[in-house]
Amino acid sequence: MWLKETEESHGGFDVSLKRWNTLRRFLSDRGRSNVIKDIVINTIYPRLDAHVTTGINHLLKSPFCVHPKTGFVCVPFDPRKLEEFDPMSVPKLGDLIGQLASSRNEDGGERHLLAYKHTAIRPAIEMFEQFVSRVSSPSTDVGGGDSKAEVVNFASVRPVVA
Repeated sequence: MWLKETEESHGGFDVSLKRWNTLRRFLSDRGRSNVIKDIVINTIYPRLDAHVTTGINHLLKSPFCVHPKTGFVCVPFDPRKLEEFDPMSVPKLGDLIGQLASSRNEDGGERHLLAYKHTAIRPAIEMFEQFVSRVSSPSTDVGGGDSKAEVVNFASVRPVVA
């Protein structure tokens, strides 16, 4: 199934492209086109720290997860405002707990689903809600316009998570 030509004889790009096309045909012929998207996502998804970058099996950051050592909360940010983003200013879990406790004291001890609006995590949650709304909108074309498109357009899939 795989091509036997060497990279020296045909150029690395041509061999890689032929192998990729062979794999795509193989999967498509067996009704497994969904695997192609999985391969693309697992191969090109950004890895954002040294240990994550060197290994493809490392867990990736998810929005609002907490770093076990530092307590920093992983927040989305606008990549167009990258210069303004300070990763050391993201909310810490302990600070958020304190902010929620203060908010609860002001509200007479009531717990409320929207209490996060009184914390430092509010801008990140609002940005994430806008992102989810854009991506899940029926008018958003994440697939590049053609349902048979071979290339998935990830340009509209934002924000970046730090």
